[in-house]
Amino acid sequence: MNTHAGLLAEFLRLRVDESGKTLAVLSKEVVYSTSQISTYLSGRIPPRVFVVRLIAATVPPLLRERREVEALGLLRDAEHPPRNPAKPTAPAQASAIALAQVQAEQIQVYERLTRALEQEGELRQAAENSTRVVATAAGAFLTIGPAAVLLRAWRRRHHAGA
Repeated sequence: MNTHAGLLAEFLRLRVDESGKTLAVLSKEVVYSTSQISTYLSGRIPPRVFVVRLIAATVPPLLRERREVEALGLLRDAEHPPRNPAKPTAPAQASAIALAQVQAEQIQVYERLTRALEQEGELRQAAENSTRVVATAAGAFLTIGPAAVLLRAWRRRHHAGA
């Protein structure tokens, strides 16, 4: 296995790990058997279609295009290693992976905050609707209340006179 194939496999494994999906679930989504997926995640150079499908199945939409470009670049390097490969240093690889993880976490936090803001808007709308209902009920009570007093007075006079 060449170094670039190993980097590609590591990159793809990280995407799978971040997604939390099992190989069985991925198998259905990428249309490759679990043994083929395992082989490609172990360092064998996969076909381009596998890489594209795996990224689509494991990466959130906001990051998908960028991750696909990165993966295809790694695939190109694995298929055609540079003549004078500059070996990436372990700290550089680790920091790039850590950065990718932090970015993925930031996107998840952003998505949760967006959902929370949407829910806040829905709660505000519900509160406004409740206020309108209470105001309408109070208005109806204020309108009906005096009429009821007049009706009781009329009834007393009518029954008293009868």
